[in-house]
Amino acid sequence: MCCAEMVRVTHIRVSSADRSFASAQIQGLSKQSQVAEVLLWRGTKRWAVIDEGSDFLGCNLVVTAVRKDLFNTALCP
Repeated sequence: MCCAEMVRVTHIRVSSADRSFASAQIQGLSKQSQVAEVLLWRGTKRWAVIDEGSDFLGCNLVVTAVRKDLFNTALCP
């Protein structure tokens, strides 16, 4: 069993449309790591990543207003 890679979290932004959701950028601490966008959801006790990638974040997970607010787009495939 292997350990999870440590990551740096930056550009955190809570949605003004629904404060239960936020976006952030994550990047592994190794030199080969790339930056990825993540969608976060605030549960009862903590935040959790519910989607990650570079395109179509949050499709079928959040309402259009949240996607527009956090990612400046409402486009979904």
